[in-house]
Amino acid sequence: MTAPQTHPAPAAVDGRKRGLRIACVGLGCLSLLGVLAVPIAVAIRVSVRGRNEADAVARVFIRVALDRDTKHARELTSREWRSAMTEADFGAFVRSWSRLQGPLKAAKLVSWQVRAEARGSGTLLRYHVHGASRATIVMLVLVKERDEWRVSGCDYRLGTSDRHE
Repeated sequence: MTAPQTHPAPAAVDGRKRGLRIACVGLGCLSLLGVLAVPIAVAIRVSVRGRNEADAVARVFIRVALDRDTKHARELTSREWRSAMTEADFGAFVRSWSRLQGPLKAAKLVSWQVRAEARGSGTLLRYHVHGASRATIVMLVLVKERDEWRVSGCDYRLGTSDRHE
């Protein structure tokens, strides 16, 4: 005589299958997150590096412009800006800003945005700039030209808030 065989109850089998399905779905989700995490981390690193490179160029531009070194400041501008503004007009812009601001004491980066335009992508950097005479908000647009950041626009206004004064 053979021993009677026992079979698990149908509810117990369904419970184990459901647990196995949940574990598989969980592992699948973790795998997907792992696959996506690498490109996202790389994109963030590249983006931050681009911001740091643009910030370095922008800070040099602010410093040399406020020192009234128009030749060096103009060398940091984009081809488009150089072709749209004569050397004399650029010099007048730099002198006007420098007279208003005074020599540079500090420049603090307060915001950064990536901009996509028909001509290509760029970045908008906004600074609170403190000079010997006054504080201003300075907004610089930078674009990449031959793998180098160039200033393609500059706007400034008195104060260190977004309110128009």
